[in-house]
Amino acid sequence: MLEQPQRALAPAPTSHLDHQRLASEVLRACVLGDASAVRELLDQSAPVVPPALFAAVQGGHAEVVELLSANPNVDVNRCLANGCSPLFKAASLGHTDCAARLLDAQAAVDAPSNGSSPLLVAAAQRHAAAVELLLAHGAARDGPTPDGTTPLIAACSFGSKCPPPLPGSGAIARLLLRAGARVCLQDGAMTKSGWAVFGLAHRSDDDELMTLLEESCAEQRGAGQEEEEGASPKTAQPDLVIAPS
Repeated sequence: MLEQPQRALAPAPTSHLDHQRLASEVLRACVLGDASAVRELLDQSAPVVPPALFAAVQGGHAEVVELLSANPNVDVNRCLANGCSPLFKAASLGHTDCAARLLDAQAAVDAPSNGSSPLLVAAAQRHAAAVELLLAHGAARDGPTPDGTTPLIAACSFGSKCPPPLPGSGAIARLLLRAGARVCLQDGAMTKSGWAVFGLAHRSDDDELMTLLEESCAEQRGAGQEEEEGASPKTAQPDLVIAPS
């Protein structure tokens, strides 16, 4: 009896076209959230292009994000040309499971994107679970943008022409206040963040939030706390304080 010829194994990809094809297959699997396909391709040492991780985050495919983040050839802190990091994208979309996988893979919790931060964008978009996760991983609770906007201000903003507060604003403000967000200086003057919370609580008739603001001010007033980045209240920038009208 003649022996059946054994099926030859496919050679490992060596050409530029092979790499391009595999990279495209990885990207497609990430877009579709096909974790099994991604795992198989990574086992074949398929190359991973930077947009693949963003595609998985965009789709909220946490298992795929975890697979890619564990790959030594994937940099979880690599940004797009516009400065957006994978964690910033996850925070902006409220994809908390994806953000958790990235943080577990040592993603920089405060990596800026055009002057903003994952915490600030999560607060602005009212993604409470993402805000809570980022705070738990040590996100800078008062980290401002170049124009002085803090996560608290972003959470409490009403938008143009002062419409009613957006749903979820109070919950975000509570999380930030309980995490110690600065609302008052040593001399008793409220910061812009403090006045933002005051405005939200007043317009929402939220007595609980107003009480929490008062308690936060009492704790911070005269407590000897220093401003963020080591600056004492005496050297605080003037535009961080608003005198009550």
